[in-house]
Amino acid sequence: MLSLPNGWEAPLAEIKNSDQLRAWLRTRPHGVSVAFAARVALRALPVVQTAERAGWGFVLTVFRATAVSWTAAKYPAQTTDTIAAAAAAAASNAAESFAYPDEYATAAYDDAVAGANAANAASDAARAADHAANAASEAANAADLSAAAARIILVTSAALWSAISKDVTRVEEGAAAADIAGLPLWLRGQPDQLQASWLALKASLVAAKLDWKVWIDWYEDRLEGRVREEERELAYVRIEEGLWKKGPAIVNAEIKRRIEPRVSAPRTGVSGSRRPVFKGFFSYNHRDAEVDPHIVEAFSSELEKRVDAKLVNARFEIWRDKEKLQVGDYWDQTIEGAIDSSDIFIVLLTPKWISSDYCRKEFEAFEKIEAARNSGGYVIPIYARDIKGQEKYLEAEQKELLARLMRIQNQQVIPKQFARLSDHERIDLIEAVADPICDMLDRLREWPEK
Repeated sequence: MLSLPNGWEAPLAEIKNSDQLRAWLRTRPHGVSVAFAARVALRALPVVQTAERAGWGFVLTVFRATAVSWTAAKYPAQTTDTIAAAAAAAASNAAESFAYPDEYATAAYDDAVAGANAANAASDAARAADHAANAASEAANAADLSAAAARIILVTSAALWSAISKDVTRVEEGAAAADIAGLPLWLRGQPDQLQASWLALKASLVAAKLDWKVWIDWYEDRLEGRVREEERELAYVRIEEGLWKKGPAIVNAEIKRRIEPRVSAPRTGVSGSRRPVFKGFFSYNHRDAEVDPHIVEAFSSELEKRVDAKLVNARFEIWRDKEKLQVGDYWDQTIEGAIDSSDIFIVLLTPKWISSDYCRKEFEAFEKIEAARNSGGYVIPIYARDIKGQEKYLEAEQKELLARLMRIQNQQVIPKQFARLSDHERIDLIEAVADPICDMLDRLREWPEK
């Protein structure tokens, strides 16, 4: 018999190893294999926290793999050729991402391959071969990350096989594979070791401020057996292939837009019953951060706290690239996604900022976004260094940009002796910038419903 914790009830059917599971799956329809593949991959997902150093792009790949595999299991009628092809890759990628030397991993691999085979029936061989190559690449990324995860999984194998056996019992009692896919993953809650891993990963995702909450909520729905409306669940796997290649900032922002259409006021309006999260993008030149780090910190981190403290039933976050980028992210694409999801654009205006083609592109990107939203007036220039003395050396485009910024009413000037200001004087200065931002957020919250 399986050795289970006190209070755990053994299922009617008993699967003890991957050979038994493989033999049993051969006698069942493909849909059962797909459901089992998805559920094993979902149970193993928290070990991806050991792979954090591989980059957020890798973490996004694992979330996508498990999401598309689960969707194929839960909504077989929606498994079009596009989703089926993705499911083939997803099942393989999920298994390869957790390719660790123990029974849990062996089961995950075998079960996910069974799911891949089922999904392949709806896609052509050429695409399946491409997906296999992609899966091999992902496996290479994960190859040197196995030791810690193996230790975590090894001590949870009894709970794993008990959960799998319970799913087997459900099938033998007549439950549909699609219904099983939507049930809680564990018999008595997530095992302690995996829960600790998930909480560690969750904390890292939250700290990154790349809209990872969409995936945190999705995974915790899977843990609890909470299935939301079909269109919301399908939104996670209907993202265009080109967007997936642009990295987590862009993908997550798009998922958020699709599943929470009322969160960002200028795009779709904010309902009075919701508590929106407004975002600011902090545009600055890194050379200024090297010379005046206290100014950058004051008008990013400290400003974020001051604005957020003034809001009722809402939050404010400022995105700053040096803090938020992770190893493995595509730099341009991450910044593009951050600008696209921002409501306020904050410029730390200096000679180096106006000299930077990249900073100018950030500003122009936000201007285009405002034009597309049919909004305007959400830019805050903060004058950190005098430009007048160097204005004669500006190029035509730089002069035109400076003129546009000068026309903005909410201009703030940082005293030359900022470092010598008292704490009270600094607070007053930051508050003077926070107040117009709060005024902007008030306008956003009152934006008419579309």
